[in-house]
Amino acid sequence: MFRKIAKLLLFLLIGLLLSGFRFGNPVTPLYDNIKEQAQVAFSDLFHRDVKIKSAGGRIAGQIVLKGVEISPDLKADTVKLNFSITKYILNKGDITPALSSIEIE
Repeated sequence: MFRKIAKLLLFLLIGLLLSGFRFGNPVTPLYDNIKEQAQVAFSDLFHRDVKIKSAGGRIAGQIVLKGVEISPDLKADTVKLNFSITKYILNKGDITPALSSIEIE
């Protein structure tokens, strides 16, 4: 009986692996949240629509924004947002009060 269950579980696992099944990235919602917050904050700061292509980086203290466009003349390939993860958590996911520095490359 145990062998039949083990074979069934093995076939299910192989089937999942062959079908391309994968678990989603758990940090994607965090990056999307910070990207949206950065777009709103930069738009308010510069009084114009700011576009950001993507967000990524380390979760523990630094988010990297790529393809930041403030105007057709003012663009940055990379903007790094350095922040305190504890302040980010204490402010319930609001990155603005948690920011310690912004690096523009």
